[in-house]
Amino acid sequence: MTDIQVVVPDIGQLIGVGETLIRLRTIANDVGCTSYEVEDDKGNLSIVLHFPCTDVDEAKDAARRFAESAGLHCESVRLLD
Repeated sequence: MTDIQVVVPDIGQLIGVGETLIRLRTIANDVGCTSYEVEDDKGNLSIVLHFPCTDVDEAKDAARRFAESAGLHCESVRLLD
């Protein structure tokens, strides 16, 4: 299993906006993973993508596809330890 975090910039306190979260969850499903949201102490939203595969490169490629589809910067993609 591989988990990759994708930071969603400029969402902040809008973390509760259901339409945005549904859209991001749908994109995550489209690239073959499940997802959950985390919020830091400043209210910044990140999506953690959970891939069933153990191939890290494959998971990173899918996370980049997620970021591109969501209109996010690929540099916001990072592997969780």
